[in-house]
Amino acid sequence: MTDYDEGGEYDGTQDEPKYLLPAREAEMLLTGGFNLQKDPQRSGDLYTEAAEAAMEAMKGRLANQYYQKAEEAWACMEEKYFWACKKRTKAA
Repeated sequence: MTDYDEGGEYDGTQDEPKYLLPAREAEMLLTGGFNLQKDPQRSGDLYTEAAEAAMEAMKGRLANQYYQKAEEAWACMEEKYFWACKKRTKAA
């Protein structure tokens, strides 16, 4: 194990695109569970951050999907759309 670490062959996140981690965190915050409180505001912010990183990586279609998910997350904060978010998180 030490040989790989000294040779630089370790499993790190520097090779992963910058948009993957914020997008996954946003998904977890939107659905909640396992003692993680739902936070649609923070989820929307993270989806927007992921979308901007995807745009920098020339992934326009993916960025648009993240922007759409950000809007859906922020809509969960409004009382009239709360039922749709509740239904969505149970299906996920």
